[in-house]
Amino acid sequence: MRALEILRNGSVLCVAGTENASLLSVHLNLFIEVPGQGTLRVSGMNELEGERSSHTYWLEEEVVAPGESLSIRFTNLESPCPQPAKSRPTQYST
Repeated sequence: MRALEILRNGSVLCVAGTENASLLSVHLNLFIEVPGQGTLRVSGMNELEGERSSHTYWLEEEVVAPGESLSIRFTNLESPCPQPAKSRPTQYST
């Protein structure tokens, strides 16, 4: 399965990927008015049974400090990632 591996300063911060993922995303924010403050979010969308889906969060509002290096690597996994931080079921209509 396809996944995203996120590294901070060369060390793995998280690996995002599930068998039923339809979307994986990385958001990096830098707050201009707050010197030295940035946040990182890694999330995704999973298809569930029927017309249901879930928003999944591996990282939410992870603080990124000045001088830190972030890398994003596209990878393939044979098994699912460890349980993500949060999962929020939602329902949508097609």
